[in-house]
Parts: sequence; C-alpha cells; structure tokens
Amino acid sequence: MSKSVTNFACVNDYEDYARKHLPNMYFDYFFDGAGQGKTLEWNKTGFNKYRIRPKYMRPVTNRNLSTTILGKPVAFPIGISPTAYHKLAHKDGEPATAKAAQDLETIFILSSHSNSTFEEVSKVAPHGRKWLQLYIFQSREMTKDLVKLAEENGFEALVLTVDFTLFGIRRHLIRTEFIMPPYSKRLDCLWKKKAQLLTSLAFLSRYPSEQVKPIEYIHA
Repeated sequence: MSKSVTNFACVNDYEDYARKHLPNMYFDYFFDGAGQGKTLEWNKTGFNKYRIRPKYMRPVTNRNLSTTILGKPVAFPIGISPTAYHKLAHKDGEPATAKAAQDLETIFILSSHSNSTFEEVSKVAPHGRKWLQLYIFQSREMTKDLVKLAEENGFEALVLTVDFTLFGIRRHLIRTEFIMPPYSKRLDCLWKKKAQLLTSLAFLSRYPSEQVKPIEYIHA
C-alpha cells in the first residue's frame, strides 16, 4: 500500500482529496445530486442513523466477516455498487475497481454507463465476482445481447434498475458544460447498436411502466 493511500483515514478524506485533484466538473458529477439534492441529503442522513451495537464478554480470537451471497463466498458483506464513468476519477477506470474488488474477495457491479467494456473488466479481474447493472431497453434483442455478452465474460448476476423514470437535472453539470475526458469512452458508444441504444434510453424515460414487462423473458 502506498504512502498516499495510508494517509486516508476515513471516507471523507477521499472526498477532500478528490475536491483538490479532480476538475470541478468531474468532482461535481460524483458528489452533487440532481435537482435540489434532496435525495442525496436523505441518503446521507439515512446512513448516519446506523449504529454499531457492541457485544461484550464474547470471544474475539477468531473473528470472521465472511459470508455467502447468492450461494458463493465473499470475504465480508460489502460490495462495490454500480457507478458510471470511473475514468472521470482515474484513467484506469472500471477494470481497476473490479481488480480491487477481486483482491478484497467481494463483489463488483459494473454500470451500464461504464467507460470500459466487459472484456476489459474481465481481463483485469478474471476471477472476481462481477455483476451487471441493467436497464430494461425497448429492444428486447438488444437487452438479450447485452446480458449474453456479460455472461460470456464471467458476469454472474444482474442488478436491475427499476426506478429510472427520467434523467436527473444536474444543475452543476449544466453550469459547467460537462464533457467527457479525451481518454475515456462509454460502453454505450462501444455498443454495436449505438443508435438503437440511444432510442432505448429515451424509451426508459418515456414509458417507465413498460420496464416491468420484459423481466420474465430476461429470466428465461
């Protein structure tokens, strides 16, 4: 572990470091919420309500945080949730995040808005537990193809997003005229049916009730 990493004592230290080193528009992308930021505020408040309950007079010689998720072992019950565009924070992007999860023996969930392909992630973390965050697209064939690609590259489960009804209005990004860095790319732009994907993303926001219908065919 490098000296710079050991200087981070808590999660807030990472946020402070990002504020100092990332371009403002990329920092705002990761740390600001949509609209008035109420959901972000409520999320933080919700986490702050959790307490660690101590248990006394218990043996602690052999402590073990390992458990199983979907029938397979993990070293501890915390995984990496899907977030878009990791290359805004670091040029190595999602493969590096997946490798970290593999090294820590826990789960990595790849966002559908990844800067990296399934192949790139699997090459760096071939033995890691990898899941895919998925939207229900208008094209059933495209959704099937995406799931098949993930499966072929060692992704073992889907995390289905069902509460996406419209794109959030990110005020800071509008003010800063957000753009992607030149060294990044997007999974949707790498997808061979890009035009169809863009249409499907619009479909998600126009017809949210339609998202529940294709779940059975994905399972099949």
